[in-house]
Amino acid sequence: MFKTFLLITIVAITLCLGEEKTRYDDYSVVRVYGINGTDVQSFYDLNIDVWATQNSEDSWADLMLHQDQLSRFLDLYPRHKIVLENVQTELDRHYEENEKARANSVGLNAFDYFPPYADVLAYLNEMVRDYPNVAALVNIGRTYQGTLINGISLGVDSNRPLYFIHCTIHAREWITTTTCCYIIEQLLTVDTTLLQDFHWIIVPVFNIDGYSFSHTNTRLWRKNRQPNSGTCVGTDLNRNYQIGFAGPGSGPNQCDETYRGSRYFSAPETQAEFSFLSNYAGPIAAFVDIHSYGGYFMSAWGDTYTLPPDYSAMNSLMINSVNAIRAVNGNSYYYGSSANTIYLAAGGSIDTAYGTSLKIIPSFTIECAGTSFTAPISQILPIGREVWAGCKALANAVRTQ
Repeated sequence: MFKTFLLITIVAITLCLGEEKTRYDDYSVVRVYGINGTDVQSFYDLNIDVWATQNSEDSWADLMLHQDQLSRFLDLYPRHKIVLENVQTELDRHYEENEKARANSVGLNAFDYFPPYADVLAYLNEMVRDYPNVAALVNIGRTYQGTLINGISLGVDSNRPLYFIHCTIHAREWITTTTCCYIIEQLLTVDTTLLQDFHWIIVPVFNIDGYSFSHTNTRLWRKNRQPNSGTCVGTDLNRNYQIGFAGPGSGPNQCDETYRGSRYFSAPETQAEFSFLSNYAGPIAAFVDIHSYGGYFMSAWGDTYTLPPDYSAMNSLMINSVNAIRAVNGNSYYYGSSANTIYLAAGGSIDTAYGTSLKIIPSFTIECAGTSFTAPISQILPIGREVWAGCKALANAVRTQ
């Protein structure tokens, strides 16, 4: 049941801080149970950073709360658990572990640490040098700050159906970057027969400006780095696509973590990607948007609980993929339409990939398994393996259709 309450509104620490490194000493992450869609919308209205949700019989949300908010929330939601007592302590542990792993890493790989963008780009260039007959660097446009949005093109024939994957649309979701790089490595070294069947384009870091900022300044930064008319910076790229734009679960205010932008495709990144796909000469077999965290495999729609007309076909493909995922590490990914699986979130990439003239029926969001945005490096390989198993199962399914 919806709970009405008054809270002290804390100015979001990740939005308007300039260039000093952000600290999160006064923040905790709490999982509250027994919520509904109205509760989730109220969290967004209060500019609370919602880390993850699940829409199920025992629905829950992970919320990052300032200490001034904490006791009130614990009273309002007596069924809860503390996920992170002190967010900064977790970030310090994460940073130290990652820096040690990076220092001990030998050569370029895909990856045994969470890489800054320069390392990702070096990796892509090395793959192109090592596999010149099947790999080429490709860019789909530029970020707000003018950085080329680089990906890698893989395959023996660029006229084959396109299988498009992007990762790290939300800057803080670092394990998606390593997952995309793992997929590239598997295609080049193990599952090479799939290079015969598809033209692959894989973009390990779609939100490059935000990702770089999350490495240098604000670890939990989510949006891009596009200035707004006020003091707050950034647009949530996964609320800035055309279909469902300005619908539920997208923030109207510039300081919202889910700020949708002034209009759809107002962000250079989303506009560039849609233009690239719209002008692609050949057929598009699949579109996959990889996120973290929670363990989900989701289809359109995100802005309504109504199922799309092609949901039966989508559902069959999702079942096939989650079965393949479960066979790797035993993780059972929840699946279904985005709104029904997690929460209403309008203006997302997969809705536009499916609902516009692109009409890509296999348009899916994968949320990597895990319990926070600061996954330990020990999870890089297991997550990469299981997500690739789901993507590969999808490739094999659409190949035979």
